[in-house]
Amino acid sequence: MLSICIPVYNFDILPLIRQLHSQLDVLSINYELLLIDDASLPEFKKVNQEVSQFSFIRYIEANTKLGRSKIRNCLAKEARYPFLLFLDCDSYIPDKHFIRQYLEILNDETVVCGGRNYPPQNSSPNYILRWLYGRKRECFNADQRNMRPSHSFLSNNFLIPKVLFEKVTFNEQLNGYGHEDTLFGLELAKAGIKIIHIDNPLTHIGLETAREFLEKTGQGLENLYQITRKHQSSSELIANIKILRYYNLLQRIRGIRAMGNIYSLLRNRLLKNLTGNRPSLLCFDIYKLGYYCQLNLKHKSKAFNEASGS
Repeated sequence: MLSICIPVYNFDILPLIRQLHSQLDVLSINYELLLIDDASLPEFKKVNQEVSQFSFIRYIEANTKLGRSKIRNCLAKEARYPFLLFLDCDSYIPDKHFIRQYLEILNDETVVCGGRNYPPQNSSPNYILRWLYGRKRECFNADQRNMRPSHSFLSNNFLIPKVLFEKVTFNEQLNGYGHEDTLFGLELAKAGIKIIHIDNPLTHIGLETAREFLEKTGQGLENLYQITRKHQSSSELIANIKILRYYNLLQRIRGIRAMGNIYSLLRNRLLKNLTGNRPSLLCFDIYKLGYYCQLNLKHKSKAFNEASGS
């Protein structure tokens, strides 16, 4: 009935597998735990190979780095059962009835998203930015998420019938980190596939340092640029992503270059704030908007040079 699909990368997955097994063992269902390691460091592979002690496990190690989109597509292809539950490996399950809640809402025509939350506090200064962003920008209850179901889609914790996944897969042209779930949610909506949100969250415990998160944010903005090129006329995309709303406003008043220049002047100050002990999400928004403006200017300049043959 259920294939639990977990992409694995540089994280000890044994605690999560123990949690899942304790819930699945008391349920009368056919299931498998399907894990693909995405070229993790040897020390993590050594630890995670111990999952073989558990029953109903299939653990596969990829020979080369697949990336966030391709690994999920590979998991779906490998899955044996008609329902796929995708979970991120750097997670903790806060509810002992987590699996049961999904089983109670199985539907051949619906994608179900459980949501995400974060630990109540984080004391390490290096991780405060990622923790703060997660708490303020990613933790929403089901009622809030159901107001904008496709925009609220997150790939860390969702259930999808395999027949629907075969219609809408993750876009493997997106490289690195970020916004692959934005595009997947958009494609689900375009295909007329219903998305519902329930309160059945996973707790995200694999936080990045501020500098790692900022590097991934840059990758995510590159991906967002690629998505907007493909979906330039998508009013839903623009309406639901704050940075695109501000970018479009700057575009209308011809302020893209000015914002790019302001970003260049403020970049070091913004980075100092964001990597410090009291990061500001307003500074983070300014950082992302300036970065995105410069990114667009760079791509337009490159396209102009190529078109002019210089």
